Amino acid sequence: MIWHLAVMSINMTGYKSPETKLFTKQQLADYLQISIRQLEKLVDAKKIPVTRLGKRCVRFDPDSVKQALSLLEIKAVRRNTPPPTQTKNPSQQISK
Repeated sequence: MIWHLAVMSINMTGYKSPETKLFTKQQLADYLQISIRQLEKLVDAKKIPVTRLGKRCVRFDPDSVKQALSLLEIKAVRRNTPPPTQTKNPSQQISK
């Protein structure tokens, strides 16, 4: 009962509940379908949030990572000019 009250008070202050699953480097790399080295580059560049539990022990909140990566998303760019048309018959092309 005391533990339950402690959990409720922590939740009321804005911290994550114990049910929130944090990912390891390997789990997050598998989830994002990237290599661990690429994940480390994103962490070093401070592109994704990380929770450091020690010098080498890090964990990731998948919801925070998804939100951070959505900010890096590049939208499709549409050109104002239409793409050049290709002719089917090479003899119709103008030679110079």
